[in-house]
Amino acid sequence: MLYKPLLQNYSMSLNNNTISLVPTLDGTNYVQWAVVMKAFLMSTALWAYPQGHVNRAEFSNKKEDRERLPETKKDEIHTKQAVFDKKDGMVMGHIVLRTNAMIQQVLIECTTSFMM
Repeated sequence: MLYKPLLQNYSMSLNNNTISLVPTLDGTNYVQWAVVMKAFLMSTALWAYPQGHVNRAEFSNKKEDRERLPETKKDEIHTKQAVFDKKDGMVMGHIVLRTNAMIQQVLIECTTSFMM
């Protein structure tokens, strides 16, 4: 188990170094930025999130259906929501950090990476 923290630290360091290869989007370099950002997100297994291929688990809109769900199912949905929120939040953070201040002001209103 000693190797797991070391591997996590190496992985985090690798991601931090790799993200520095993504240029800052300034409005004039979208094509270059998009190609490199896509490659970065693919390398971190997060590319499916901004593509909209991963959906957040949701409860039924009907109150009766929600009330009938067993607690184990509710817990499962909450767990899936937390995983989605964490990973999608990581994508959003990466995107916002690699854009200039003017673009960040627009992106900050987005609630998912797919909206970006």
